[in-house]
Amino acid sequence: MVCFFALAAGCVGTAATAIKQPLPFSHKEHSGELKQECRLCHVNPDPGKFEGMPDAASCMNCHSNPKVDTPAIRQLAAYARKHRNIPWVRVSSIPDFVLFNHRKHIAAGASCQDCHGDVSESDEMTARTDFKQQDCLQCHRAKKISTECGFCHDLG
Repeated sequence: MVCFFALAAGCVGTAATAIKQPLPFSHKEHSGELKQECRLCHVNPDPGKFEGMPDAASCMNCHSNPKVDTPAIRQLAAYARKHRNIPWVRVSSIPDFVLFNHRKHIAAGASCQDCHGDVSESDEMTARTDFKQQDCLQCHRAKKISTECGFCHDLG
């Protein structure tokens, strides 16, 4: 199983399962109130299969001044000073046998919300779907995209 949002093994969440993160993070505040786009924090490194998780140095680009006196920001700053990754826990996953690429979906016009729901109302991130085949097929049919097995699965 491939986790999309975690560094810990066996960290697969199911829909509506809240997972304890190493630092408090509110999508409601960042993407809702501040209107930040997903790609500001979630970069898509080559080859484009996974969306990256924000690193402490990137977070500190905005948090070096705001809320510097909170325990969470002090912990964030410590990760940045030590050049350590924040051990975010992934909440969504798909099986290894699915040939999924975030970059290709975004290029084809899919939005993050299509699969992950509207996270701008969430203080805690939870999986919005269990990413079952029928969810993908429903979207592909609605958007008139191939539903042939080999389009999404390695049949070789």
